[in-house]
Amino acid sequence: MSATDLDQICIQVQLSRAPGLDAARLGAVSETIARRTGGCRGFEMAQGDDDGAYLNLLFATESLRETWHGLREELLGSDEFGEALRTACICVCTGSEGWDDYLLLHHFDPDEPLVDLADH
Repeated sequence: MSATDLDQICIQVQLSRAPGLDAARLGAVSETIARRTGGCRGFEMAQGDDDGAYLNLLFATESLRETWHGLREELLGSDEFGEALRTACICVCTGSEGWDDYLLLHHFDPDEPLVDLADH
């Protein structure tokens, strides 16, 4: 799969791993970051429960590498949410098949193998 086949970055937060996380505030900050991040063309937030509550932050993108760079720096690297997100989320980029068609960019388990977008 090439990076050009991928059109969305999903940051899925496992809420049990981030007690006290202010989801509404995270959503508002994520939307602001999406508006100013190059290559990002939209943002959506969705909550669900599948063996535990989760929050999906969905960023539609025209430039996967540029959007991921911005999200990694401004969201995962932020003083406000960075530590909680790095220990409670997985980040994937998906294509037309969604979760059946993804590359793992970040995982709260440091032993999980990640994809380097420079290779795609």
